[in-house]
Amino acid sequence: MGKDLPHHGFVSRIVADAFAMEGVRVEYGFYPWARAYFLAQHGQVDASIGWYRTPERERDFLFSDAVFVESQVLFFLKDKPLFWKTLADLRNWSIGATLGYTYGAEFQAMEESKAINVERTPSDEQNLRKLLAGRIDAVIISQAVGERLLKTLDGTSAARIGLDLRPVNADPLHVIFPRKQPQSGEWLRRFNRGLKKLKATGAADRYRLDD
Repeated sequence: MGKDLPHHGFVSRIVADAFAMEGVRVEYGFYPWARAYFLAQHGQVDASIGWYRTPERERDFLFSDAVFVESQVLFFLKDKPLFWKTLADLRNWSIGATLGYTYGAEFQAMEESKAINVERTPSDEQNLRKLLAGRIDAVIISQAVGERLLKTLDGTSAARIGLDLRPVNADPLHVIFPRKQPQSGEWLRRFNRGLKKLKATGAADRYRLDD
């Protein structure tokens, strides 16, 4: 997802076209994750896209059916390869993560207990710059996002970075609708109907391949 990407990214395209199946036109606004969450939580927007389901979030939001299953993987410098089977094997590594993002229950528990060394920064882009500068050993990023970000780097920098395809976490992304908004239930029903129709055409899978 991104303001300057074609169709604002393939997840945004899926959401917009699913709503269009139900005669609803989507207007996107782009904000940092924490700001987007705040606006949705306080009913200042009708919905927000690209969120994992958590008990805490379910107190404030209705969750749509799964839009896309996102795999979060580790990016590293090829001259310092990763060797790991479990997250505990990474205890001596510094791992870059992004403020406001969640990476699954196991990762969160190990981060909170200091069993792994996690450094949070405001964006995935900043984490990749820290990785290239040798300030951290690895970065956890959505595979789709990380692969796109590598394309924005110069060739020499991009060639230095590898990724481990074993997912640290894989969870579905949802559209969230604020519970305090009376129309949220209807938006949720219409979106889910449209998403089902769109997936039946195979378009949602094609969008990912076209990205």
